[in-house]
Amino acid sequence: MAAILTISGQTIDRVSTRTTLNRLRVGLDSPDELEWTQSRAPLVPTWTTGQTVSLELDGSLVFSGVIVSIHPGRDSITGGIVVGYRALGFKYLANTIPITNPNDLSGRIVYNLPSDDPNYVADQSGLSVGEILADLFTGNASALASVGIVGFNATDLQALSVVPPVPVVLQGSKFWNAVEDLINRWCNQYAAAIPANGTIRVFDTTALPVLTLTLDEDPIDIENISRDTTDCATRVIVRGTAEVEPAYLSLSDGTLAPAFTSTDIANWNYYDFSEPQGAVDDGSVTALSSTQATIQSNNSSTTWGVNYWSNIDAWIFLINPVATGIAQIESRRVTSNTALSAGSTSTLTFDRPLVNGGYTKYHIVGQPAGESQTWRLYNIVNTYIAQHLVNKFPAPVPWRAGESIVLTNYPVASICYSPSGQPPYLQAPATFEVMIATGQIQFSEPVVRIFGTLANLELGGSSTDGIPNDILILVPYSRGALTAQAPASGYSGTAYTVDGIERTLYVDVPTWINPDDQSSMEALAAATLATVQDAVVEGSILYDGKYSQGLTVGQSLSIAGNGYTTGWENLSAPIRACELVWPRGGATSWATRVEFSTRRRPFIGDRLYIHPAFTGGPAWDVRPSTIH
Repeated sequence: MAAILTISGQTIDRVSTRTTLNRLRVGLDSPDELEWTQSRAPLVPTWTTGQTVSLELDGSLVFSGVIVSIHPGRDSITGGIVVGYRALGFKYLANTIPITNPNDLSGRIVYNLPSDDPNYVADQSGLSVGEILADLFTGNASALASVGIVGFNATDLQALSVVPPVPVVLQGSKFWNAVEDLINRWCNQYAAAIPANGTIRVFDTTALPVLTLTLDEDPIDIENISRDTTDCATRVIVRGTAEVEPAYLSLSDGTLAPAFTSTDIANWNYYDFSEPQGAVDDGSVTALSSTQATIQSNNSSTTWGVNYWSNIDAWIFLINPVATGIAQIESRRVTSNTALSAGSTSTLTFDRPLVNGGYTKYHIVGQPAGESQTWRLYNIVNTYIAQHLVNKFPAPVPWRAGESIVLTNYPVASICYSPSGQPPYLQAPATFEVMIATGQIQFSEPVVRIFGTLANLELGGSSTDGIPNDILILVPYSRGALTAQAPASGYSGTAYTVDGIERTLYVDVPTWINPDDQSSMEALAAATLATVQDAVVEGSILYDGKYSQGLTVGQSLSIAGNGYTTGWENLSAPIRACELVWPRGGATSWATRVEFSTRRRPFIGDRLYIHPAFTGGPAWDVRPSTIH
């Protein structure tokens, strides 16, 4: 095997320098590694850390990197001094540079901010993962070039089409870790690598070129292999928040209706709103616990029935006149009460315990039904909308406000009035509350107050004027949860077709609030499904000899049998790593290990590296059955 080792641009004469190549490892999940040993070496190592290294094998460049560690020791066979060298490839070098924002030169880049964010930049928003990476690589091109990374394959990035619906923050001192974290989060069927030529590549691990090795024909043995469906799912559902849409309601369309009667109108006057009877009371607290207060009204003729206050949504305000600070007052919602007879006491129960005590006075305020809600409370006629109201629109919605159009994120209302009762109408905004629990709209004051005459309103009944010709309201409601599913129906993957598993993986994206992101979330569901739908088959093959085909990053492996079926003919398992060990001590063949896995996101943990020169034997004693 013709191997050309180059260090700091100088081709090394391995014979005169007594240099032996030991091990080369290339793969998808960790930096490429190259190890060599110099025997009968000088005490001062010939090469130092930081020097660049490249290796050509049979005319092909298979490694580029930098020396990261030196391991002097003694040859256990000859007793002479040996020095082991270890070099790491471009993934390591990419992690020696930090993320840099090319605009402000800070260490933080934020993509896909919402348009209402003060730091929003149009050119850096609404981007797919591939577009984000292209921008990142371009903006940091000089730093990447300084460590030998010359560019990226733009075509690869076009497949990373998922548009994250949340801000994407890239920062940190390890550039490549940020790249892989982004891909693993949103496009985890893809894997990124930096081959020896220094061009960044991204591979779809579900569609890699296939290498096939044949048992009892090729010089191979299966070192280990397993099939596992523990974490498989054959359907993926991405769930966001509610799918919120605006509902346009009006009296004229019949989608809004008064929650009060003609009798209520006949009996109403403005004082029913400004000074409602039976809606307020005050007095003294005669007994107190953390959850109840026994009270006596200042008006000895006041009476009320059982649960009167809880039925009108009353709150009690408790006061300790002699206390100071936070202990002076507390308020609680009334959940029940006993009846009160004239001059007697009533016990009120609270919705939650009090924090403090010593309260001797109270005020209580409620919202009684009947005339006090006349001209204020309206029903949403559509039952579904009434039962699924929410507080906010996910994106600004246009609304006509008088003679202009405005955008709103919250419910709005207009009161329409014409003295003649005919269009065109005067329009005035009105404040109101969306009563989510009851599916109603409650205005903060009677709607007749806007265009009515106060003197007529105080008379009330038939004297009431300013009655709206129409009321227009825009409210948000939920049509159900935002969901994206893959496959569109049924189940898929070998875990289903072979193992019969019907299992759904739910991926919650709570920041998905806009239906416009549906296609992006469907892409996310499909990408996630591709990583979990197939049974995980993984293991390693020992090849007795040089299997240089496996050293090309971005391939998959299938295993056939010579004259028989293995069941792995169509395995197409991504080759996660290929490791080549040079012959030593008179051996005539190399040894190759091919590690493969259909697990799309294999766990790669940190590990302590010890050069073979320090493991009880020199690097050339290590054979594939013991390498790690």
